[in-house]
Amino acid sequence: MVELHNDLAQGVWLGRPSNKEATWYSIIGKRCSILGLGRIGQAIAKLISGFECEITGFKRTPGSGFPYVKRITDDIYDAVRAGDLVFVALPLTKKTAGIIGSDLLSQMKDKYLVNVSRGRVIEEQALYDALKSGTLAGAAIDAWYEYPSSDRPATLPSRYPIHRFSNVVMSPHVGSWSVESMQSMVNGALKNIESFLLKGKPEEEIDLDELY
Repeated sequence: MVELHNDLAQGVWLGRPSNKEATWYSIIGKRCSILGLGRIGQAIAKLISGFECEITGFKRTPGSGFPYVKRITDDIYDAVRAGDLVFVALPLTKKTAGIIGSDLLSQMKDKYLVNVSRGRVIEEQALYDALKSGTLAGAAIDAWYEYPSSDRPATLPSRYPIHRFSNVVMSPHVGSWSVESMQSMVNGALKNIESFLLKGKPEEEIDLDELY
Protein backbone atom coordinates (compact mmCIF):
# COMPACT_ATOMS: atom_id res chain seq x y z
CA MET A 1 0.00 0.00 0.00
CA VAL A 2 2.85 2.38 0.78
CA GLU A 3 4.43 1.84 -2.62
CA LEU A 4 1.08 2.13 -4.41
CA HIS A 5 0.38 5.41 -2.62
CA ASN A 6 3.81 6.84 -3.41
CA ASP A 7 3.54 5.78 -7.06
CA LEU A 8 0.07 7.20 -7.56
CA ALA A 9 1.12 10.48 -5.92
CA GLN A 10 3.56 10.74 -8.86
CA GLY A 11 0.91 9.78 -11.41
CA VAL A 12 2.20 6.23 -11.81
CA TRP A 13 -0.58 3.63 -12.06
CA LEU A 14 0.25 0.04 -11.17
CA GLY A 15 0.26 -2.03 -14.36
CA ARG A 16 -0.92 0.87 -16.63
CA PRO A 17 1.87 0.63 -17.78
CA SER A 18 4.36 -0.39 -15.14
CA ASN A 19 7.15 -2.88 -14.69
CA LYS A 20 5.69 -3.87 -11.33
CA GLU A 21 3.45 -6.88 -10.93
CA ALA A 22 -0.22 -6.00 -10.68
CA THR A 23 -1.09 -8.86 -8.33
CA TRP A 24 -0.57 -9.61 -4.66
CA TYR A 25 -1.52 -12.24 -2.11
CA SER A 26 -4.70 -11.95 -0.04
CA ILE A 27 -5.07 -12.99 3.61
CA ILE A 28 -8.31 -14.77 2.72
CA GLY A 29 -8.07 -18.49 3.52
CA LYS A 30 -4.43 -18.30 4.63
CA ARG A 31 -2.93 -20.27 7.48
CA CYS A 32 -2.06 -17.86 10.25
CA SER A 33 0.01 -18.34 13.39
CA ILE A 34 -0.35 -16.11 16.44
CA LEU A 35 2.50 -16.16 18.92
CA GLY A 36 0.97 -15.12 22.23
CA LEU A 37 -2.71 -15.53 23.08
CA GLY A 38 -3.26 -12.70 25.54
CA ARG A 39 -5.91 -10.08 24.89
CA ILE A 40 -4.15 -8.74 21.78
CA GLY A 41 -3.51 -12.19 20.33
CA GLN A 42 -7.13 -13.18 20.86
CA ALA A 43 -8.32 -9.94 19.26
CA ILE A 44 -6.16 -10.69 16.20
CA ALA A 45 -7.65 -14.19 16.01
CA LYS A 46 -11.18 -12.79 16.08
CA LEU A 47 -10.43 -10.24 13.36
CA ILE A 48 -8.72 -12.58 10.90
CA SER A 49 -11.25 -15.38 11.46
CA GLY A 50 -13.57 -13.27 9.31
CA PHE A 51 -11.21 -13.95 6.39
CA GLU A 52 -11.63 -17.72 6.81
CA CYS A 53 -8.08 -18.12 8.09
CA GLU A 54 -6.94 -21.34 9.73
CA ILE A 55 -5.39 -20.17 12.99
CA THR A 56 -2.71 -21.84 15.09
CA GLY A 57 -1.83 -20.27 18.43
CA PHE A 58 1.37 -20.51 20.46
CA LYS A 59 1.07 -20.44 24.23
CA ARG A 60 3.53 -21.78 26.78
CA THR A 61 0.69 -23.22 28.85
CA PRO A 62 -2.02 -24.24 26.34
CA GLY A 63 -5.58 -24.16 27.61
CA SER A 64 -9.13 -23.76 26.38
CA GLY A 65 -11.36 -20.77 25.80
CA PHE A 66 -9.95 -19.61 22.46
CA PRO A 67 -12.95 -19.94 20.11
CA TYR A 68 -11.27 -18.55 16.99
CA VAL A 69 -8.10 -20.63 17.26
CA LYS A 70 -8.19 -24.04 15.58
CA ARG A 71 -5.11 -25.43 17.31
CA ILE A 72 -2.86 -24.40 20.21
CA THR A 73 0.70 -25.58 20.69
CA ASP A 74 3.43 -24.94 23.25
CA ASP A 75 6.10 -25.51 20.57
CA ILE A 76 6.97 -22.18 18.95
CA TYR A 77 8.67 -23.92 16.00
CA ASP A 78 5.52 -25.96 15.39
CA ALA A 79 3.45 -22.77 15.49
CA VAL A 80 5.71 -20.93 13.03
CA ARG A 81 5.75 -23.82 10.58
CA ALA A 82 1.95 -23.93 10.60
CA GLY A 83 1.40 -20.41 9.29
CA ASP A 84 1.81 -18.49 6.06
CA LEU A 85 1.53 -15.33 8.18
CA VAL A 86 3.05 -15.10 11.64
CA PHE A 87 1.67 -12.54 14.08
CA VAL A 88 3.83 -11.72 17.12
CA ALA A 89 1.79 -10.67 20.16
CA LEU A 90 4.07 -11.85 22.96
CA PRO A 91 4.80 -9.74 26.05
CA LEU A 92 8.43 -8.76 26.60
CA THR A 93 9.81 -10.70 29.56
CA LYS A 94 13.14 -12.27 30.46
CA LYS A 95 11.90 -15.47 28.83
CA THR A 96 10.65 -13.91 25.61
CA ALA A 97 13.45 -11.40 24.91
CA GLY A 98 15.08 -12.59 21.68
CA ILE A 99 12.88 -15.68 21.51
CA ILE A 100 12.58 -15.15 17.75
CA GLY A 101 16.16 -15.43 16.57
CA SER A 102 17.99 -16.49 13.43
CA ASP A 103 17.17 -20.18 13.88
CA LEU A 104 13.44 -19.57 14.18
CA LEU A 105 13.42 -16.96 11.41
CA SER A 106 15.10 -19.49 9.12
CA GLN A 107 11.87 -21.51 9.43
CA MET A 108 9.89 -18.59 7.97
CA LYS A 109 10.88 -18.99 4.33
CA ASP A 110 8.37 -17.11 2.14
CA LYS A 111 6.26 -16.19 5.18
CA TYR A 112 5.07 -12.77 6.31
CA LEU A 113 5.84 -11.50 9.81
CA VAL A 114 3.71 -8.99 11.72
CA ASN A 115 5.09 -7.66 15.01
CA VAL A 116 2.69 -5.73 17.25
CA SER A 117 4.33 -6.66 20.56
CA ARG A 118 7.79 -5.36 21.43
CA GLY A 119 10.85 -5.01 19.22
CA ARG A 120 13.22 -6.97 21.43
CA VAL A 121 11.07 -10.09 21.24
CA ILE A 122 12.74 -10.50 17.83
CA GLU A 123 16.53 -10.36 17.55
CA GLU A 124 17.30 -7.18 15.64
CA GLN A 125 20.13 -8.34 13.38
CA ALA A 126 18.41 -11.67 12.75
CA LEU A 127 15.31 -9.82 11.53
CA TYR A 128 17.39 -7.64 9.23
CA ASP A 129 19.27 -10.64 7.85
CA ALA A 130 16.05 -12.57 7.21
CA LEU A 131 14.65 -9.65 5.22
CA LYS A 132 17.89 -8.95 3.35
CA SER A 133 18.38 -12.60 2.38
CA GLY A 134 14.81 -12.93 1.16
CA THR A 135 13.92 -15.58 3.72
CA LEU A 136 10.96 -13.49 4.89
CA ALA A 137 8.53 -12.55 2.14
CA GLY A 138 7.76 -9.35 4.00
CA ALA A 139 7.06 -7.77 7.36
CA ALA A 140 4.75 -5.26 9.02
CA ILE A 141 6.34 -3.79 12.15
CA ASP A 142 4.95 -1.47 14.82
CA ALA A 143 7.39 -2.20 17.68
CA TRP A 144 11.06 -1.22 17.45
CA TYR A 145 14.57 -1.14 18.87
CA GLU A 146 15.47 2.55 18.79
CA TYR A 147 13.12 5.28 20.03
CA PRO A 148 13.35 9.08 19.96
CA SER A 149 14.44 11.05 23.00
CA SER A 150 14.71 14.74 23.89
CA ASP A 151 18.27 14.88 22.52
CA ARG A 152 17.47 12.66 19.50
CA PRO A 153 13.96 13.58 18.34
CA ALA A 154 14.57 12.27 14.81
CA THR A 155 15.59 8.63 15.18
CA LEU A 156 15.54 5.70 12.79
CA PRO A 157 13.79 2.70 14.38
CA SER A 158 16.65 0.23 14.01
CA ARG A 159 20.44 0.15 13.89
CA TYR A 160 20.00 -1.69 10.59
CA PRO A 161 18.45 -0.17 7.42
CA ILE A 162 15.21 -2.12 7.68
CA HIS A 163 13.37 1.00 6.49
CA ARG A 164 14.92 0.63 3.04
CA PHE A 165 13.23 -2.67 2.19
CA SER A 166 10.25 -2.31 -0.17
CA ASN A 167 8.51 -5.33 1.41
CA VAL A 168 8.40 -3.77 4.88
CA VAL A 169 5.55 -1.62 6.19
CA MET A 170 6.46 0.39 9.30
CA SER A 171 4.56 2.39 11.90
CA PRO A 172 6.02 4.27 14.91
CA HIS A 173 4.61 2.08 17.71
CA VAL A 174 1.15 3.64 17.54
CA GLY A 175 -0.92 0.51 16.98
CA SER A 176 -3.00 1.24 20.07
CA TRP A 177 -3.42 4.95 19.45
CA SER A 178 -6.90 4.93 17.96
CA VAL A 179 -9.36 7.24 19.73
CA GLU A 180 -11.44 4.23 20.77
CA SER A 181 -8.48 2.29 22.11
CA MET A 182 -7.16 5.21 24.13
CA GLN A 183 -10.59 5.77 25.68
CA SER A 184 -10.84 2.06 26.49
CA MET A 185 -7.46 2.19 28.27
CA VAL A 186 -8.55 5.23 30.30
CA ASN A 187 -11.79 3.50 31.29
CA GLY A 188 -9.89 0.35 32.25
CA ALA A 189 -7.45 2.29 34.40
CA LEU A 190 -10.29 4.06 36.21
CA LYS A 191 -12.06 0.75 36.88
CA ASN A 192 -8.85 -0.73 38.32
CA ILE A 193 -8.31 2.29 40.57
CA GLU A 194 -11.92 2.16 41.76
CA SER A 195 -11.67 -1.57 42.44
CA PHE A 196 -8.43 -1.12 44.37
CA LEU A 197 -9.92 1.62 46.53
CA LEU A 198 -13.11 -0.32 47.25
CA LYS A 199 -11.85 -3.91 47.38
CA GLY A 200 -8.11 -3.65 47.98
CA LYS A 201 -7.19 -5.19 44.61
CA PRO A 202 -7.47 -4.11 40.97
CA GLU A 203 -10.18 -5.51 38.74
CA GLU A 204 -7.58 -6.97 36.40
CA GLU A 205 -4.24 -8.47 37.37
CA ILE A 206 -1.87 -9.60 34.62
CA ASP A 207 1.00 -12.04 34.91
CA LEU A 208 3.10 -11.45 31.79
CA ASP A 209 4.53 -14.95 31.96
CA GLU A 210 1.00 -16.38 31.82
CA LEU A 211 0.46 -14.62 28.49
CA TYR A 212 3.52 -16.35 27.06
